[in-house]
Amino acid sequence: MTDFISGSTTIQQLNSTQIVLVPQVANTELVTQHRPISLCNYSYKILSKVLANRLNLLLQVIISPTQNTFVPTRQIQDNILVPHEVFHYLKLRKSTKKFEMGVKLDMNKAYDRVE
Repeated sequence: MTDFISGSTTIQQLNSTQIVLVPQVANTELVTQHRPISLCNYSYKILSKVLANRLNLLLQVIISPTQNTFVPTRQIQDNILVPHEVFHYLKLRKSTKKFEMGVKLDMNKAYDRVE
């Protein structure tokens, strides 16, 4: 594994991954009724776990405090609360002549989906 990390050894089979569609409901008719599952090489899983454990401390510093999704010590509900508080603040400031704008984005495409 040390040889692989240092770059002196490359293993072609380590990069091979099979993607399988698993049905979410019985009698599926649409591709959207499936979810993709990646079947990775076992060596790849071990290597990625070792790297993830080593990078975990560094990622706590690198990841922005506003990033809440998929961070172990943070909750996704915070991303709902913050915009609610911002719009509440903007409503209370109606009397000012400054221009403010809120943008609502559809994050549906941000996560893995097969269409």
